[in-house]
Formats: sequence, C-alpha cells, structure tokens
Amino acid sequence: MTDSQHAFSIGAPRSLKGLLLADFNALNFAGILENNEESPTVEVIAGDYGEVLPMLADAQRPEWLAHPDFAWVWTRPEMVAPPFRDALANLPSDPGAVLAAVDSFAQAVAAAAGRVKWLFVPSWQATWPAGVLAAWQPARGAARLLAQMNLRLAEALADIPNVFVLDSVPWFIAGGKEAFQDKLWFQGKIPFNHAVFQAAARDLKAALQGLTGQARKLVVVDLDDTLWGGIVGEVGWEKLQVGGHDALGEAYADFQRTLKALTRQGILLGIVSKNDETTALTALREHPEMQLRPEDFAGWRINWQDKAQNLAELAAELRLGLQSVVFIDDQPAERARIREALPEVLVPEWPENPMLFSRTLLSLKCFENPRLSEEDRARVAAYEAERRRADLRREVPSVEDWLRRLELQVKVEKLNPANLPRAAQLLNKTNQMNLTTRRLSEAELAAWASVPGHAVWVFRVKDKLGDSGLTGLASLQVQGEQAKIVDFLLSCRVLGRKVEQTMVHWLVQQALAAGAHEVVAEYLPTPKNKLCLEFWQRSGFQTTDGRRFLWNTGLKYPLPDYIQLAAGSGQTTVRPSIEVGQSAELNLAITGETLRQFIALTGDASALHADPEFARRTRYGGLLVHGMCPLLFLSVLDLVQQPGRRAMFRQLKANFNHPIYPDDPLLLRATITEYIREVRAVEIEFQIRHRNTGLDLTNGLAAYVLEKTSQDTTLLTAPQSGSPALVTDPLQSPELALEQIPRGMEAGFTFVITDASLLAAYELLAGAVDNMPVDYETWRWRCDTASLLATSLVSTFVGQCIPGRYGTCRNVELTFHQPLEKYQPYRFQGHVNYTSASTSSVITQVAIAHPQAAPGVAWVAGKIHAGVLPSVP
Repeated sequence: MTDSQHAFSIGAPRSLKGLLLADFNALNFAGILENNEESPTVEVIAGDYGEVLPMLADAQRPEWLAHPDFAWVWTRPEMVAPPFRDALANLPSDPGAVLAAVDSFAQAVAAAAGRVKWLFVPSWQATWPAGVLAAWQPARGAARLLAQMNLRLAEALADIPNVFVLDSVPWFIAGGKEAFQDKLWFQGKIPFNHAVFQAAARDLKAALQGLTGQARKLVVVDLDDTLWGGIVGEVGWEKLQVGGHDALGEAYADFQRTLKALTRQGILLGIVSKNDETTALTALREHPEMQLRPEDFAGWRINWQDKAQNLAELAAELRLGLQSVVFIDDQPAERARIREALPEVLVPEWPENPMLFSRTLLSLKCFENPRLSEEDRARVAAYEAERRRADLRREVPSVEDWLRRLELQVKVEKLNPANLPRAAQLLNKTNQMNLTTRRLSEAELAAWASVPGHAVWVFRVKDKLGDSGLTGLASLQVQGEQAKIVDFLLSCRVLGRKVEQTMVHWLVQQALAAGAHEVVAEYLPTPKNKLCLEFWQRSGFQTTDGRRFLWNTGLKYPLPDYIQLAAGSGQTTVRPSIEVGQSAELNLAITGETLRQFIALTGDASALHADPEFARRTRYGGLLVHGMCPLLFLSVLDLVQQPGRRAMFRQLKANFNHPIYPDDPLLLRATITEYIREVRAVEIEFQIRHRNTGLDLTNGLAAYVLEKTSQDTTLLTAPQSGSPALVTDPLQSPELALEQIPRGMEAGFTFVITDASLLAAYELLAGAVDNMPVDYETWRWRCDTASLLATSLVSTFVGQCIPGRYGTCRNVELTFHQPLEKYQPYRFQGHVNYTSASTSSVITQVAIAHPQAAPGVAWVAGKIHAGVLPSVP
C-alpha cells in the first residue's frame, strides 16, 4: 500500500479496528476487549468462527475491506496441524508433517500481514494434558512437539516486521487450574475461562500502546524504603538494607536489578526523593551492594521540595511528557499527592513488603517496545552525555559558542532495511517535534517510500560528548514543481542544537535536485506538537495562515556553520569550523577515461594529451595529464565545502614540478595556512604527490572568501540545457616554433559555462576518486565552481593558442576579481610578454572578461608560464 489507509495521528484518543480470527467461539474475548477502557479503545470485527485459513487467504472478504488496523489470529495447535492430534492421542506422530502444517499456516499469516498495520498470533497451548513421563519423549511427547511447533512458527514469522507472536503462557497461569473450560467447550465451543481472555486482552492493549507510541518511558523512584531499606539521613549509607544475606536486603537489590534491566530496553530511570542530595548520591556511589549507580539515572530531584513539583520539573528537563512517567513510592500519601496533582502520571499501588517489589514492577503492562534499537540500549548514556552538555553550556557565554564547542555532526541516510525498524519506531513514538504525527508500520513506511516521487531520510546526530543515534526522520513527496514535506520529526533529546534547520536545509536541497520550485510544509496540530509549530513559525518559510509554510528553492536554505553534515555512506560534506593548521586529503587517479572527459570539457586535444604515438616519441615518453586537471579537485575538499558558506576564489597559484601520467596514484593534500575570521578569508597551501614514490608533482596556494550562501544569486537559476563543452569558438592549433612566437602576440577564445558543463565536471571528479565525498548539489552551491571550472581553460590556452600542441604548464598565477555566471559569454584572452629559447618557455598575461565590460575590466587576470617542446619529434 502507498498512502496507507491505516495511517493516523494520535493527537486525540481514537478507536482502533481489530479483526478477530479464531478457530473457536471468541465472542467472550471480543466483549472483554471492547469493554476494556485502557487506551486505545478497540472496535472488534469478528471473523467467521472456524474460518481462519479461508479468511487469511481471501483479501476480498468484507472483514478485510473494512480496513482493520490490526488482526488477531488465535488458533489451537490441533486445528492448524491435524497430525498433532496423534500425539495428543498417544499415537505415533509425524513431526515432519506437523511442522509442514505449521509452515503452511505461517505462509497464510504472512500473506495477510500486508492488509493491516499489525498482526498478532498467540503461541499455542495444548488444551489436554500431555502426560508426565511421556510429555518430552522424542517419539510421542506432545509437549515436546508443541514446543517445536511454537518455535517453528516464531522463526517463520520473525522477518515480517508487523507480525508479532505473543506468549500465551501467562494468560493460562492467570486462568489458574480452570483455565481450560471443558464444560464451556462442549456447550459453546469456548475453550478458555474469563481470566484467560482478560489476561490476553491486557497484553493486546499493552502491545497496541507500545506500537502507537503510548508506552511509558521513565520510571521515577523514591529512595528511602523504596530503592533501599532504611532512611539514609538517619542511619548513614553504610547501614542501609541492600544486598548481603538479609532477606529484605536481597529483595531491595533484586528490585534494583529489575529496574536496571528496564534500562536495557530503553526505559529511563529517575529519582524524586526528599533527602539531602549529597548524602543520597554518596549512598548510590559508595555502597558496595548497590546495583544502581548515579550514572544509571537520567536525572534526579533530591531535595525537600514538593514531589509533584520536582517530578514535573524532572520530566520537563528530560523533555518527556507526564504521560510517559511511572512514579514509585512506598508512602501512600506521596502517591496520592502525585495522582491528584499530576493525573497523567501512572502511580501504581505499591506493596509494603519489598519482596514483592520486583514482581509488582514486572506486572505493569506499560513498557512494551516493538523493536529494540541501539538507540534504546544507549538511551541512559545519551542522557548522561546531555548532562555534560548542560555543564558545558554553563561554561560558555552564548548558545552559539556552546554549539560550536559541541562539534556537532549530522549524518543523513536514505531509508533502507537496516534503519527501517528504528525509523518506524521513531515515527510512531515522536510527538512534540512532529509536523503531521503520521503513524505507519515498518511495511507501510517502506511501501510509501518506494513510490516514485516519494523519499524518506533518517538523521543520526552525535557530538564530542556522545552519540544520540538515529533521532530524526523527514520525507518528501514531489509532484511537478512542488515538493511537500510529509513527515518532519526529531527526538526531543536533540532539540535546540539546530538539527531541525539542518534537516530543512537537506530537504530544500533535495527538492531542488528533484526539479521542484517550491517546498511546502503543512502543520497538522495535535495536543502535543505545538513545539513543532513554533519551529516552523521562525524557520524563515513564508506563511499566510500560520499552518502552511512555503520556501522558494531559488533561495538556498542556510546550513548552520558549526554543524558537520555527512551524506550517503557517511562521507563528510562539510567541516564545522575553520582553524589554521587544519588539513584535508584526497586520493585520486586520473584514468584515460578521465583524460578524455577533460578533453571533451575544455577542448584541449593537444597531441601530448590525445595522441599516444606522438606523446611516446617526446621526451615525456607517453600521454600527459593536463596540469590544470588535478586542481579541479580542490573544489571537493571539505576545507572549501563549508556549511552555510560559499567559497569564492580570490587567488590561485600553482607550480607544475613534474609531469603527471594517466593512472598515477595521486594524493592531494591541503592545509589552512591563514584565516582572517573577521572577513572569512582563507588561504590554503596544497600539494599533489605521487602516492608510491612521494614525488612532489604539483604545489601551490589558493585563497578564497567564505560568503553567506543566502547572499549568493550567481547560480540560483533554474537548470537549463546546454553543451558540456566550454569553448564555443573553433580551436585551431598553430604549429609555431618558439622563434615564431613574437612578443605582443595575442590569442584567445570564447566560452560559456552551462549546467551541462558543471555536471560533466562533477562526473569527471567523481570518476577519479573511490568515494566522492560530496554530492553534486552541495558541490555546486558551496563552491564558486563556475570560476574554478574556468581556470581549467588555462590548459586549453597553453595547448591550443600560443605555442601550439607542444606546450605544457610550468606555473600559473590567477587573481579572481568577481565570480563568473552561467550562460554568459566570456573571452579568455592572452598577450605574450616574454619568450626564451634557452629555457624553451613562454610567459603570457591572460584575462577573462565579458564582451560587454568596459575596457580593462577583467573577471579573472594573471599570467601563465608555459614550456614548449623545441622541435617536432
């Protein structure tokens, strides 16, 4: 399904529709389920009694066409696998036939899973005693065979993300010795008693709460006589009851272990206690039997203030709603206070005997998590890192300085099978920073993303203090010239660090790449997502009604300049800060194909680069790479690709010390040697070395200024057609000997930079490196690529205009006065100043100018020192 009929918002309470399929009379269970007041309420669609397999097979049955949100398929093992009856009857059974029947049943379930958001299958229990001695014997043990059936079913359905096999054993324990009802079976084909159905209904509600993002996320505990025995302020931490060989001490230690186990499934722990904070934390830190330490808690309020106020403040600090909190306290008066003041908080009745604490906690049906992600496992550590961030924030004078010192990194990935479970979990649990609060299962999200014109990305966030993991998700739906942001959500744990702006930057960039002229975000309100509305109101998007926000893709949406963004497989596209001494490296190899691409782009088909036989007869012994070709790779380095800025080149100097040959393994290394922060002026020194020999092939420096992208309009025009070839004039290579080149000689050509030539240049660069570290749109907008591309025409001038096909660059000096624009005719003109027969060289003054510019006004100016072959080989 694409635009799923099951998608919904949890902004207001609603009823889910559930299809109930059973091979017995399940009307009692249906009634219990519908009358259970726990959220969400359920409207039952009852399938025909005993028609489980036909119902699973026929998608056109009216029950399926009613579009249920979930299906519940409850069967008995002897009905799914008739050969199992032999084992129950103490006859020789065929395990292969039994398991084959289980496989067929699993296939039918899998086929039906795509019709609903979730499908639940209770595990099987034998309705008849399996005997004592024979129960687990290989040949005739019914209990053994039933265990194999359940395991086979679970394994067969394990890879279907919206199918859940539920453990039915606790239901029958709750039903007691009367769980199986023979009288009800013979009278009405009802196999189980009321208690079994009630326990099953409670588990189903718990599962639905977990799947719809309503599970509890934070357990807040008192300390004295709750986490340990005794009052620490009176007896001291050394005499607290916890651990040891004392029964009550063991019970408290066991309760702490149970709490710690919850943290491994992503549940947070907190403390609200009337105590002295130093004394209490010392007890947690120093007592040798303590199972929980301060680092196991996401936060605490340990003081003598009102517990209701403390609990509300702690939840706000952790950015969790009160509906996510469970409060545990041994004092009835404190429990009553929280229930009265904070009714959204779950406050369970708590036993007086600590030996019952663990079992009481485990009996709470409020912590269900359909998929356990790495982010869940690391959640406590993430909050510990958050405390360190808060400490750092207090040390610096401004939010901007704080964010810079965090060294934030955001990695964006396309939705894929590896990140799909966590993406679906985030989609279904995030409430506050959520544009539309759309809820989809894993299968529905993957199906939606597969539709042409749809795209889903996930965002991972980390900084120098910790890794927050996959915490953001956004999706686009492109229709013609409009791109609609369908989903935009971010975990509250990373709010306030400009990750939201980074996500919007990415979406605008992708919308532009898809050809959209407008990005639209439509806010759908819920009681919990006002925070998201406030973000969009200050996002810079235009709005007329306060709910629909628009952005013209002709304007670049800025990226915060202290965030490092990585795309795709994780290659860095931007660097968060600039400092003298920073360096960057790039491995590359200019192949024969790259050489042909450069010739097609620049028009320099000099025999030294294009005629292998001619080049072999020269002193070089083979084809040469154009000297200017490797310099294009400066545009790829993350020293140049800065967030929120565009590198505008001001100067380029290069010395070509040794020839470069096709397929030479090259290392381009650049280092920042000067940075003037006030004007964002950067100077880098670069070097191109042979990776095997270490030979210094080319070196030089480049200077550029980092300008705000929002101020740039040079390339912000809609993509147009055009030829990838830059030069528009016919190039004629004069075969002149050195003595035939007079001083004052002039030559030149006209060229035009098009979208096609920019794309051709990017493809050339991408083909010469193992992993292109920057995508096309980022490369195109974050660097004055048009001006840098024009410098490649130095090779054209040297090879085609003055010394004919015998020229090679020795050094180049260029100064950039203003950026070049697309689709404008420019003239590359040169004037010979100096020739030397002894050094076989020519020095030429060059300039790039616009035909309509005033005389003497140049966009780029400089000089070229070229070497000339003394004779034709």
